[in-house]
Amino acid sequence: INAEYMGHLLSVYFFSSMSLFEQTIPVDKEVVSGVLNKYWALELGDCIKASQNHTFNCSDPTNNQRYVVRVTPDPDGVQYDRMLIEVKFLQFVKNRGLTVCMAVEPKQQGGEVEDGETRFVIRENQLDFVVFEYAKGENIVDLVTYWWLKDAELAKAWGQWIGKLHQLDI
Repeated sequence: INAEYMGHLLSVYFFSSMSLFEQTIPVDKEVVSGVLNKYWALELGDCIKASQNHTFNCSDPTNNQRYVVRVTPDPDGVQYDRMLIEVKFLQFVKNRGLTVCMAVEPKQQGGEVEDGETRFVIRENQLDFVVFEYAKGENIVDLVTYWWLKDAELAKAWGQWIGKLHQLDI
């Protein structure tokens, strides 16, 4: 991916017409479980968050490795390309040496391969699915006490990561 192309991807992603707070559309856990098993051979766990995107824990039953699946209700088909752009950005950042929770390639492709490039996002039943590596460490988002905003070590680590992001050769 060259710099001009990455700039285009980011502008499409960040300046699109997607509203920040769309309504929550429920998803059927049985449908999510079926798609997750069909394409990634993973088992669905508990729902972490249900909002514009639904986030679930999931795992590989052969080795108990943990993952996260994000399911986005997309009845109008407008979120799919945005999710592809997000994955391409993560690939771009990872290829330049930054640590990210990368999207996981489906074990079975949904027939969506473009220019020999794997599509990490699966669209089925008006839902868009992407599986990510599970982040190491503890959950830092506490929307009640905001302890993570006051942790000097964490703030320093975030600052270092963001500094590296800004130094990437785009």
